[in-house]
Amino acid sequence: FDLALLSWKSDKYEEALSYIEKSLAKNKDFQKAKLLKIEVLLALKKSREVLVFMESWLNESPQDQGAVQSLLLLRKAGISVDSIEKVLSNVKNKHPNERLVLFALADIYLEKNEYKKALPCYQEVLKLVDGDLLKSKVQFQIGYIHFALGDKSKSINILEKAADGVHVYPSVYNLLAY
Repeated sequence: FDLALLSWKSDKYEEALSYIEKSLAKNKDFQKAKLLKIEVLLALKKSREVLVFMESWLNESPQDQGAVQSLLLLRKAGISVDSIEKVLSNVKNKHPNERLVLFALADIYLEKNEYKKALPCYQEVLKLVDGDLLKSKVQFQIGYIHFALGDKSKSINILEKAADGVHVYPSVYNLLAY
């Protein structure tokens, strides 16, 4: 891994990639090597390979928050939201009850104003979350989507359920009041 870092800092990307692969062959869960691989592939302008690598990583460890966050951060590197959505959708198909993947996919749909796709994702997530505050946040998103779709009665209904909890996401009250 140290050789990979030295190669990367010397702009010897192919060499760095070779060392990274050797490092990952010895320890497939070495997160720093995975992150460096993403950096090197991006430096080589190999967007497709980055997405293939991320999909593989997420399929191996769909509960890995670092992997999900790394995928979402690829937007900052110029990877299209549609490409990221496709990776998340593929992973969701293999791991339909993985809440981090569902959360990320739902957030992508919401970002793209695709409310009718986001709604079922958030409804699936709601079944998988524990704790009043997190449930309240998910219920807020569901209520917001109903509001955005013009169904105020459904929005009010879900927001009132969210407001009944002990720990309530503050935006629930704001949208309910509005």
